[in-house]
Amino acid sequence: MSEKSRKIVEENSIPLAGSGVEKMVDNRPESNPHTMLGRAEFKERLEHVLKNLSPRKQRVIRMLYGLAPYEREHSEEEIAQNFKETLHTNMDAEEIKKIKASALRELRQTQNTVWLKGSTGYDVSI
Repeated sequence: MSEKSRKIVEENSIPLAGSGVEKMVDNRPESNPHTMLGRAEFKERLEHVLKNLSPRKQRVIRMLYGLAPYEREHSEEEIAQNFKETLHTNMDAEEIKKIKASALRELRQTQNTVWLKGSTGYDVSI
């Protein structure tokens, strides 16, 4: 292992003694079991909140932010093109921006943000 690689591993790990052998345990937040459980709960809550949106608003939000089933973030232009191809609608990026704004207003309702934050501890700034 190179010196640079060793330094990166040391900075992101904590040593634990066990059976006379030091084990390196990954200490990054994304691999912490507590954090992973919080993320899973947050995702479940987010899915629940998104289901309250109309199918069109849901699709726009999912595509914009790369949420399941979409694997990456899409621009308003890409979403408009996708709507044209799949729904045979004549939408442009401006109409997608309006749908986005309306969906975000709905998601910002106090009960949604309070419920999303719940016990996950995530700062929900929509």
